[in-house]
Amino acid sequence: MQCLSFVIEAGSRKIVYSGDLSSLDDIIPILTGADSLVIDGMHIDLSRLPEAVIEAGVRKVLLTHVAGDFDFDKVRSLFQKQGVEDVYLASEGLEIAG
Repeated sequence: MQCLSFVIEAGSRKIVYSGDLSSLDDIIPILTGADSLVIDGMHIDLSRLPEAVIEAGVRKVLLTHVAGDFDFDKVRSLFQKQGVEDVYLASEGLEIAG
């Protein structure tokens, strides 16, 4: 299966959007300078994601496509321990300002 990631830039804003990944290493090269990351959380090691986000300077993370037994509070606490407060789990009707 071929999976793609996209970089969307508008003015000084940068959003990275990624579907399924076989490894977090696949997206790290395009994270630098991103304001926001929208990422499929099903097939990657989410415990490594907070460190990658911090190193790249990403300020907001939106997780999509996660397993049914996914513990969002546990994952959010991993991010908060690294200093990333804006972490969201995609849901129908979710609106994120800024």
